[in-house]
Amino acid sequence: MSAENQPAFSYGIAANEASADCLYQRVNSDGYVTVRDFFPEDRVLNARNQLQALFDADLQDRQRAEHSTPKYPPNNSTLTDLMWTIGSPSTKSARTARLIADILENEPVAEMIRRVVGPNYQLRQDLVRISSGKNDEVDTFQIPHGWHRDTLGACNFGIFFDNMTTPGSGGTAVIPGTQWEAFAPQWDFALSPTGNFTNEFGHSRRSKYKRLPDDKTRQLPANSSLKDIYQARRTEIIGKPGDVYFFLNDAWHGRWPNTTGRQLMTIRFTLYPSELATFPPRIFPVPRNYPEVLRRHYSESLPDNAPDTTLMHRYAGRRRGLGPQTTAWLEKRHAVALQKLEQDGGAGAVSYTTVAADNGPIDLAFEKCERARLLAPGEAVKPLRQLAGMIANSINARSDAATLPELYKALVDAAGARPDDTDAVYCERMFESAMVRIERLDSLSDDEASKRDPEALAMVFMTAIEALRQVYVRGRRAQSQAADGKPAPKDRPPSD
Repeated sequence: MSAENQPAFSYGIAANEASADCLYQRVNSDGYVTVRDFFPEDRVLNARNQLQALFDADLQDRQRAEHSTPKYPPNNSTLTDLMWTIGSPSTKSARTARLIADILENEPVAEMIRRVVGPNYQLRQDLVRISSGKNDEVDTFQIPHGWHRDTLGACNFGIFFDNMTTPGSGGTAVIPGTQWEAFAPQWDFALSPTGNFTNEFGHSRRSKYKRLPDDKTRQLPANSSLKDIYQARRTEIIGKPGDVYFFLNDAWHGRWPNTTGRQLMTIRFTLYPSELATFPPRIFPVPRNYPEVLRRHYSESLPDNAPDTTLMHRYAGRRRGLGPQTTAWLEKRHAVALQKLEQDGGAGAVSYTTVAADNGPIDLAFEKCERARLLAPGEAVKPLRQLAGMIANSINARSDAATLPELYKALVDAAGARPDDTDAVYCERMFESAMVRIERLDSLSDDEASKRDPEALAMVFMTAIEALRQVYVRGRRAQSQAADGKPAPKDRPPSD
């Protein structure tokens, strides 16, 4: 590689310094690690030539078949305006299969895998990608393949086949340390101004609540503040031909935008600990000379690893609790609950506004969170008290300052529910419980209140809102059926 193409900065760990301890420590703290010069560059470029031949053959096949849709099953390939992907290249390129096998058989890497995943792991898939070179920037925080977390247990290795040390090369993006977070960015937060999922009420393709409307997501100060915290931690994994990287799919990740205008090739392969491998391997029939380590770990018959002996088990069981993340999560759940009430025709107009409380607006509390990067135990309850006020006041049922009991009565009246309606009784119990807890919370000092599980308190309010919605929707349905001369539905026990 010429001098002008060499990166002018340091990144990752040099291969001759990559001990198992060093690799493990990086993964434990950051959720990913890069090893420089794992392979000689010429060996990787020779494998690249074999892979390029696969892409050339795929294009010719598509043209002969006049195939215009992205997926092309005969070659297990997908071609879009941003990315060209071929699955299972290790079964078609002997040099590629050997590269993957040498990573897994490298002793420091193998020991790191044993500590992170366990000795028994299942390979899920390997794939090779070439970016189109199209500029696919989104905004200052979001990325083309948005921030997300995959199924528990998944992790990936990657191999660079081109020089991707220039910032904005479209490589894997990670927010270091987020494997220890209790929440997933795509489901639990609204960190983007658009396209935020709402899986609290189901996120199937047919769910009309799949996304929270954009006008709602622009009114979430806690989520906006949380986005700024993560903004400074975003990292693009970079490398040159011969470099290798590893990352945990539980660390928030995605794909950095490609602003270089170049077509760049990488390989990724996924593995799971056997006890968490809920998906079958994605692998085509393997050739006769397939490396034994790949043949063995693409098997579905490996035993489970011993429990609680790996990093993956530890971070899954000890993820962080209260802090700015918890309040942002509750804030989004509140917005989703209000949206659902609004779409179901709830009593009166629904608005979402930041409500001042004794300790000031919620966004002022989060300025403190931003400086500290995490709420102190005594401070954790303050935004939750404010959130309780927001829940009590931001639904305009009969007045602009409806209390929780007033909200309950207004919705029950609108639903036409009888006093002995099982859901109405259940809902009333939930509100009584919530009011008792909030009164107890207000009588305690901040330090004492922080020990009373304020997150559980807030969840009582969320459950009560959903129970109210159920009362209202069933009452509306009963009214509609009565108008049509149909019998009203029978009462049924409330769902937890």
